[in-house]
Amino acid sequence: KDSAPDQRSTWFGVVDGRLRLKTSSIHQHLTVVGGDPEWTDYQVDVDLSNAASRIRAEPVAWWNYLKFGLYGRVHVPNFPETRGEHSFVAAEIGDYANEGYTASDHALQIRAKYPEPPILNRDHSRWLRTTKILDYDAWHVPHQQTFHLTARYFGNHVELWIEGQKMLSGIIPTDHPGVRRGRIGLWTFETWCDFDNIKVTQLVPVTSDGSD
Repeated sequence: KDSAPDQRSTWFGVVDGRLRLKTSSIHQHLTVVGGDPEWTDYQVDVDLSNAASRIRAEPVAWWNYLKFGLYGRVHVPNFPETRGEHSFVAAEIGDYANEGYTASDHALQIRAKYPEPPILNRDHSRWLRTTKILDYDAWHVPHQQTFHLTARYFGNHVELWIEGQKMLSGIIPTDHPGVRRGRIGLWTFETWCDFDNIKVTQLVPVTSDGSD
């Protein structure tokens, strides 16, 4: 139980049966990785709920970056450490103004993050070259409301669904480590999110006659 929810700059744990990842630290990601690196085609379902952090004392207003979601096809060569070499294909909320897009908290995107060399200080121009936006669209992010997100990874395809409606789709580049297989992950960036009812389902190709 989170007895002092607004007094920690970084917190993760289980609150009322839901996994909570929360941070107000600038440029800090919180990520939980699970599953098998040999997983291939799968669907991930999860219920998400976001709320603005109130950690920073008044009169400083805390900007809720609304950046959170699912990772699929995750590779962490030095697991459990990342060291920059990790890669993934994200079905996520929000955006980083990548590739000319305007920064906004009202967006959905599918993003492929490539491995990068271990570094102590991030060069943002280099970082932008290690991530590719596969699909993107404006979307008003619900605040303090639970919604259902589905991410499907099959072959070199990825899809993002909200409440049973297909929103985005993309083709994973052939040079990406997650083009065929990888773990799953849940994450937040400069915000908090509760994750509930997480389910991973294997996807099986259907033959032309309709059989498995």
